[in-house]
Amino acid sequence: MRKGNKMKGMKIVLIVLQIVLSLQLVGEELKDVLNEVEFVIMRTYKGEVAQELAKKELWEIVMNDLKTEKEKIDEIRTKIQRKAKRYILFMYKAEQGDANAQYNLGCYYFFGGDEAPAGEKNPVKAFEWFNKSAAQGNAEAQEMLGTCYENGIGVEKDMNKAIEWYSKSAEQGHRHSQYKLGAYYFMRYYKCIINKENALMNTFAVKAFTWLSKSAEQGHFGAQSMLARCYEGGIGVKKDLVKAFEWHSKAAEQGISDTPYYYLGQCYEYGKGVEKDMLKAIECYLKAATMGNEEAKKRLELMK
Repeated sequence: MRKGNKMKGMKIVLIVLQIVLSLQLVGEELKDVLNEVEFVIMRTYKGEVAQELAKKELWEIVMNDLKTEKEKIDEIRTKIQRKAKRYILFMYKAEQGDANAQYNLGCYYFFGGDEAPAGEKNPVKAFEWFNKSAAQGNAEAQEMLGTCYENGIGVEKDMNKAIEWYSKSAEQGHRHSQYKLGAYYFMRYYKCIINKENALMNTFAVKAFTWLSKSAEQGHFGAQSMLARCYEGGIGVKKDLVKAFEWHSKAAEQGISDTPYYYLGQCYEYGKGVEKDMLKAIECYLKAATMGNEEAKKRLELMK
């Protein structure tokens, strides 16, 4: 069968599948639809052999795709039933005071989509359940409650309360809360520089370094990258370019973001904490640029 005719046949197959799947045709109804399609094929293809080949190919594709679609539908139905049972179980346990169930229920309402009943987000309910779980000391819920306060999700924005809950979670060893605290104090440090608030600058610098260190040691990518900048700039700690390079390297090894690769490129280009190596600098800039880093692209242009 020629390529052009085959493409026409595929278009017909798609139409058939849409009809069959939307109307859930079976038996004689399915046969009637396929007979109609055969009539279209008779007009589309010239010659008896081509028509028969087209009909045979169409039938095989339709039946294979119907089988595939049925499997997909069964799989989706099973997932929905499983999620529904899990949601009902979480609801029952949450209402009985189970902190983990309360946290999970909050996630259902916070994220929506497949994870939520009826697929809807409900920020207010998410906040309510996170609040109940957090009050019982659940570190995950405390972090999410802080997120709600920070971004005004289901509650009025309140950064002071966000920090309060991040702190409670961080003190339990929650690495993302530790990172959020560190990042908050890191930004406060730079605001002090801009606003020339020297009295608070050192306090924020030390807090930033302290929390970023705890999170970075647990493998948090963002904390590792920011901790490297602390060592690089002497923020809350004595300036140490070798350790800055080490933490940039650890962050880059995770391959999550372009930023560590860009900073590593800077280290290799200027010999910061490591011996100068222009080939490695270019390699790092290329990785960063491939991931969309505009500064890395500029460096590569200048290095041509």
